Amino acid sequence: MKKLCAICGIRPGTTSDHIPPKGLYAKPYPMNMHTVPACSKCNQGGATADEIVKIMIGLSTGEARGDQSLVIESMQKTLAKNKKLRRKVFQSAERTFHHFNRAILSPAVAVRFDGKEYREVMTRIVRALYWVEKGSALGIAAKVTVDAFDQIEDPGQVALIQTVLNSTQPKHLNESTFVYRVVFDDAGNSIWGLMFFGAHLAIVSADAPAHFVADGLASAE
Repeated sequence: MKKLCAICGIRPGTTSDHIPPKGLYAKPYPMNMHTVPACSKCNQGGATADEIVKIMIGLSTGEARGDQSLVIESMQKTLAKNKKLRRKVFQSAERTFHHFNRAILSPAVAVRFDGKEYREVMTRIVRALYWVEKGSALGIAAKVTVDAFDQIEDPGQVALIQTVLNSTQPKHLNESTFVYRVVFDDAGNSIWGLMFFGAHLAIVSADAPAHFVADGLASAE
């Protein structure tokens, strides 16, 4: 019996999809990159969003990565091939200042992105990781909410997220370039912390799948 797609849980998983997407990485890629079974639609449908998120994460993590020159080169190649994305990046770029892990502010450039692609990629990653954790698909009907951790303004929410995620052990993939933590509650809901390259943290919450069973009773649709 063929496995179903880990992401949609509907179509047969006839291909393998990298988690996180291979498109987020600069070459050389980590050895033994993690994959899940995926249908061709889910596997191929996110390429454009992956390129945009690659630039977002590259800009936010580049200074913290040992392969900084490779990251810059990889982003340059992506922008050279994707004229629409290149135009979007240069049109939205604004001069600003940033600490860059130092006490003194230094000149920097900020680029604004629509959060749609970011949410799409993080949602796809969590759907795949749910399959890794539970052995079944979260399904496309389950509501998923995505936030970049540094964009959460409520101190109470930040403290709660930190407390919840720190109560569980981190799981390392792709030579620890990607680390995630997850906590499930009794109702089947989950909260995920996705750390990219040790410098970019996404917080994702997911409702329980429609097929979740608690105390012998199926949860409501």
